[in-house]
Amino acid sequence: MLYPSAFKFLKRTFYLSVILPLLTVPLESATIPGLRVLAQTAAPPPTSAQSVQRVIVLPFQNLSQNPDDDWLGLSFAENLTQRLAELPQLTLLERTQISQLLKEQNFGQSVLSDPEQAPALGQMIGAQLMVLGSYQIQGENVHVQARFVEVETGKVDRELRYEAHGKRKDLYGLQQQLASAFAEQFARSASEKEKQALQSQQALTQNPEAQGAYLEAQEMLTNTPHKALALFEKAARLDSNYLLPYTSIAEIWASEVILKKKYDFDWLFQNQSQHPPVTLEAALQKSSQALREAQRIDPEHISTRSAAINLAYAQGKKAEALTQIKQIPVTPHNTDELFQLFTSIYFDFEPPQTLEAFREVEAWAEQLSAQSQGTEAQKRLSLLRIAMATQYPLPMPELANIEARIDTMIAQTPRALNLQLLKLSLQMKQEKTEAASKTLIRVRELSQYNALGKLIVANIAMEQKDFSLALTLSKEAIALGFKQPVIYLVASAAEIRSGHPERAVPILKKLVKENPYNMDALALLSSLETSPEIAQQLEQNLVYANQRSAPFANLVYTPLAIRKMLAQQYKAQNQWEKAQSTLTAGLNATDLSTGQKADVYQSLSELYYLEPFEAHSQTRAKYLQEALKLQEDPRKRVWLYKQLADEYSIYQDQIDLARDALENALLLATPKEVQGIKLDLARLLKTQEKYAEAQQMVEALLAQKEPEEKVFYVYGTLLANQEKYTQAAQAIAQYMERDPWAAEQPFYQNLYKSYVIEARIQEEVRNQQKPRLQTLNDLAVTYIGMKDWDNAIVLLQSILEKAPKEAPEKATLYYNLGTAYLAKSQWQNAQQALTEAVSIQESYPAAWYNLAMAHLNAKQVAEARQALIKLKLLQPDYPGAAELTQRLR
Repeated sequence: MLYPSAFKFLKRTFYLSVILPLLTVPLESATIPGLRVLAQTAAPPPTSAQSVQRVIVLPFQNLSQNPDDDWLGLSFAENLTQRLAELPQLTLLERTQISQLLKEQNFGQSVLSDPEQAPALGQMIGAQLMVLGSYQIQGENVHVQARFVEVETGKVDRELRYEAHGKRKDLYGLQQQLASAFAEQFARSASEKEKQALQSQQALTQNPEAQGAYLEAQEMLTNTPHKALALFEKAARLDSNYLLPYTSIAEIWASEVILKKKYDFDWLFQNQSQHPPVTLEAALQKSSQALREAQRIDPEHISTRSAAINLAYAQGKKAEALTQIKQIPVTPHNTDELFQLFTSIYFDFEPPQTLEAFREVEAWAEQLSAQSQGTEAQKRLSLLRIAMATQYPLPMPELANIEARIDTMIAQTPRALNLQLLKLSLQMKQEKTEAASKTLIRVRELSQYNALGKLIVANIAMEQKDFSLALTLSKEAIALGFKQPVIYLVASAAEIRSGHPERAVPILKKLVKENPYNMDALALLSSLETSPEIAQQLEQNLVYANQRSAPFANLVYTPLAIRKMLAQQYKAQNQWEKAQSTLTAGLNATDLSTGQKADVYQSLSELYYLEPFEAHSQTRAKYLQEALKLQEDPRKRVWLYKQLADEYSIYQDQIDLARDALENALLLATPKEVQGIKLDLARLLKTQEKYAEAQQMVEALLAQKEPEEKVFYVYGTLLANQEKYTQAAQAIAQYMERDPWAAEQPFYQNLYKSYVIEARIQEEVRNQQKPRLQTLNDLAVTYIGMKDWDNAIVLLQSILEKAPKEAPEKATLYYNLGTAYLAKSQWQNAQQALTEAVSIQESYPAAWYNLAMAHLNAKQVAEARQALIKLKLLQPDYPGAAELTQRLR
């Protein structure tokens, strides 16, 4: 996939419905740590004859375009959601949760209000209907209209549309009128109790300014929680009986405590210099005080109970928090929310850690499912349980059973994109390549007009290294109107991995210009280009990362990660002192672990990887040794030992030290790593000319069930060192068969040819006691093809010394010798050899061309011009002759 999150905040583990396994792009923004059960009061279960439909109400569009009235769009959506949720025929998806998720995924709020993207979003989250609306204010007059849209077709329901006019002072009457009009279409036979519920003031305040402050706070909570807190406090001051601001305040302070304890992270004020630090005791007191106000208003309200649960967890009373969750009455509306809250707290906001814990939660989920009313609630819960299961490395048979459950659901709703994506995820986890390919085709069919779906499939394609497909899907999503930054990041990454970084650069520059704190874009750009501007922005972002302020609240890009990028920028600009000091300054950070300090030393070693490599090897080795002293992670220690072995063997000629390093790595290696390390040991033995021992080690690797492709290559070179060229050629052929990339490389192609020719020479020597000149020349040509100029020159000189005076091949031999000298920039030697070639065979265009090049590079313009004239007389259109003529003018 394009760049993954390294720091997970609370509320990361489980999302609304099945969004978690669907939205697989990197997580960017900090989340609201405290979890709320955003359900409504209990509603009677639907009868079997009723068809429950999943609905999402999106923010209404402000046609007046007065920013002061933007909050009304949220207000209409919020109130309509609360009122329609009372109907058993509908399952309302919480807009606030989906809005929050979109922020986390870098989609932005425009997806919610974009009519073109609305059906795509609805399809992704499993909605069947969406409510889109708009309002226009002229003076004190308000005109509002709304319509239901079928998600699958994108068509507007002709019956489910409504327009209303009224005065601004009667805003809530308008909202009630709108809800009642829609409700009549779904609840013609509604009970009197349901009708009363529809008429009730579910917003819990009749103060427009208070609700506006509350809704604005919800939107600001992700990136600027301290500003959101101020708005929640304002809403509570404007209406002291408004429940929701108090529960939000209680959860914010509880969340601050949880994050401080769990991650030592100041989430709320993010080191705001103007705000004095708040102790944990003071934060808990503030949370308790807000909770008491909420309990005064309505102690049984679901938001109040959720706030109490989060506070209990913040106080270290995890068992009590879990008990409180189990005491909440189960309704069709809150089943999945209860599951999310319980599992998040049970697993301490992390994925399942042990199989036993996973089984315990599954057992409780069975009880919850039995208590839930209605098949729709049970279906939502089932999907959440499947999503949880995909996060845990379950046994293959169990994954297969889960896949079978998804197939049953797909049979009922074959066009459900979310189910197909879950199935694809499970098949990939089970390594069912062929089945996954078929499911991917189905996913692409369902995503034909769904930009969000295309984005997810593009990410899957990136993971599978199908960069061409990822690029195609990214462009298709953009063409469908999806303009969120994340899609451009995927497109840029696909361009880079497809070998076209120059196409990615302008895209990334535009993203960075629009948002300098977009570290995903800046990191990619930094890997492609060097400039003072990039370095300057990295310096600024390092300041923010150290402060842990809003743009870096999730710490995906830690100060250490940014320091590494900044050091590379300085290195590329030859600012060595700044590059080194940037990294070493990180060693003084108080919150740096020993493992992170080891990473700094590793980065310092990479900083000195520059030509001439031998001259800097001692420095690199010193830093690698320092890293090994601190690094405790066995995987990283294996890598460091292998790097140290390379320094000793390749650049310092200390084979024994290299062997010691590899043997240390072998002690820590996983079964997958062992093969590569043993292969490196075999190479060291080959360097020491211990061919028999090395061959024995490599043959043991070949006897394994699935030997690495590179084993065949090393085996071939070992056999060649022992002049077993027939077997060596066979080994290289097997290597190229197993590695398509190697098969396309000229080096390996020519290496194979050289072994075949060497075997032919051996055969000719056995049969005739003397190899043919043509065979020897073929071998020299393979050396030239491998750019092994030295071996080519030695071989050609040897052939020419022994060749008969009148041998017809001599012109070709001299031409090849001149070509090898030309490649090594030995102009005089090249001239002598090529002059011999044209003296033997005057009609030799290639020799005349190379001779002209040799003279030109030696700044012998007159001689080069004469050779060019000879070439043009023989072949006027010879490739390169026109360019050479221009250079000689």
